[in-house]
Amino acid sequence: MSTCRAPVYLNKICLFSQVEKRLELVKQVSHSTHKKLTACLQGQQGVDVEKKSVRSPSKKLPLTTLAQCLVEGAAVLGDESLLGLAQELILFELTIERDVIEPLYDLSEVEIPNIQKQRKHLAKLVLDMDSARTR
Repeated sequence: MSTCRAPVYLNKICLFSQVEKRLELVKQVSHSTHKKLTACLQGQQGVDVEKKSVRSPSKKLPLTTLAQCLVEGAAVLGDESLLGLAQELILFELTIERDVIEPLYDLSEVEIPNIQKQRKHLAKLVLDMDSARTR
């Protein structure tokens, strides 16, 4: 009977070890993210963000390091973690913005006004041509 339980017992030990390793990774990522977030919040107290960025690009460093920390945390924890899923969602939103929203914006703000301008110009030319024929 002990031989039947031994593999189950070893599997539980192995599973427990995996859980401990995963928990340690989550702890490290959380600690690192907390430090970077605290640095961001301390760096922005009493100073307008736009003024900071005008003075020096290095003033954005805490935000940049926080972003890098989140990206690294997502890579460490894997795609199934909340950070991994958030990163996937951001990539999806950026793709939609690049492939759908920007072309539609260009169409509505650039192409359609150009078409309307050309139509008005064409209508004027047609009127000029008709008046020239009648002379």
